Amino acid sequence: MARFDILLNEDGSPQIEDGDVVIGESDEQNIKFILGLSKGTVAAYPLFGVDSTKFINGVNKQTALKREMQIALEADGYYDIDIDFSEGLSNIKITDGT
Repeated sequence: MARFDILLNEDGSPQIEDGDVVIGESDEQNIKFILGLSKGTVAAYPLFGVDSTKFINGVNKQTALKREMQIALEADGYYDIDIDFSEGLSNIKITDGT
């Protein structure tokens, strides 16, 4: 993976250090952002997003959620990733599969 971008604070504001924005490895924040989007949030790409809320109370929805996550991440160029649900939906692990 290893993409670099402006790093953000937990509230979404840019990290500032010595009066400049901080640039660093941004894959984790990019993935969190992508997975937090609902479809229709990005006007130019209305099908981009995961709509994870529809999976929260579902039974046996892991396969569908994993597929939605893969589609969204691949749309942003994150190929060959592993999505691990072995510790439950509240502790999903996403790693580089290469």
